[in-house]
Amino acid sequence: MTLNRVLIIATVFVMITLNLHAMGDLLKNITINYDRRLRPNATGAADVVLIQIGIVSLGPLDAKSFTFEVDVYLRHWWNDARLRHTGGSSYNYNGNPSDVIWVPDTYFENSKKIQLHNVMTENSRAVITPNGDVFVSMRVTAKSSCPMNLRLYPFDTQECQLVLGSYSFTGSELDLNWAPIPITFDTVDGQVQVSSFDYKGVETKKVIVTMGSQAEKFIVLKCIFKLQRSFKSIISRIYVPSSFLVVLTWATFYIPSTSIPARITLIVTNFLATVFITQSTSSNIADVEYTTAVGLYLLANVVFITLTLLILLLVLNLPDKDIKLFKITWRKGEKGSANEVGDTEMEQLRMPNEKQSGKTEMRSHYIDNYAKIIIPVSYVLFIMIYIVYFGVASS
Repeated sequence: MTLNRVLIIATVFVMITLNLHAMGDLLKNITINYDRRLRPNATGAADVVLIQIGIVSLGPLDAKSFTFEVDVYLRHWWNDARLRHTGGSSYNYNGNPSDVIWVPDTYFENSKKIQLHNVMTENSRAVITPNGDVFVSMRVTAKSSCPMNLRLYPFDTQECQLVLGSYSFTGSELDLNWAPIPITFDTVDGQVQVSSFDYKGVETKKVIVTMGSQAEKFIVLKCIFKLQRSFKSIISRIYVPSSFLVVLTWATFYIPSTSIPARITLIVTNFLATVFITQSTSSNIADVEYTTAVGLYLLANVVFITLTLLILLLVLNLPDKDIKLFKITWRKGEKGSANEVGDTEMEQLRMPNEKQSGKTEMRSHYIDNYAKIIIPVSYVLFIMIYIVYFGVASS
């Protein structure tokens, strides 16, 4: 039993010694005969590099600055014959491998800000196999530009891209390709959630672009995220309150035209509230030269409230067509003098629904009667056309 234990310990010791010896040979090879500034096949064909992106989190999307953030694991695979070794297993290197070996100089072409994670140590690693295959992974948070078309906002669908390329190597020197599984979701539940958006899928592309005055051709890898804005919260925060303000102004049609302060106060208050909602909505998106869908809706609400004010002006300046004028009858006096006024008979103004008791019921102006029907029907038609048009356009 004791002999067996000795043999096992000796075997483990020998394996560790050989492994350390191989690692020493590899480090010696790197430090003496290795130039990390040159790519593996510096004088030959293009080196093939496979890239995979592991999504940790996506978003938020900023419609004001046209940017989006993404937290990813950026993974590379390639072969470097100079790193072949006689060890029986792969070597795992913790830290930035670019300090020791050659790594592809890939970067995010459309990024505005890049952050490498450093918790205790730099979140990067490299694995080197005996045949020289190299795997490098690092965690990166990128804030990238995302040009957006906000004409259908908030019913819009945006496509935000991550664009990767080599900074110094052309397509004839470095052949960038997507890995067989180009995108993975390294989240807890394997799904991605984006604030205020619904994730609709991702698409990968490989394109060749020409850059510089010398018309050099570079390989570019694109990762396109398709995101549809969730408009349920916007309906409850913008559409419903602004529509309620429009409907509230219709109460002025039922207020007597003699109650001028009440009608004006109601109209002006709703008008200012609608303008406030419009300004607060515009502050959440970038200043664009075109009208957005929500901007068109709020503008229409302002127009309908303004029409209510114009109707009030018409009511105040146009007499009701059912009002009868005072009728004055002149009678001659007893002396028959034409200049002498006798009894004057005045027929008092009577409303159509006036009771015989002499009490007058409140009566609406005929313009108000028309507005009670025309304005609500027009607004309902506008909403129906709006829903159909933007519903078709967003789909």
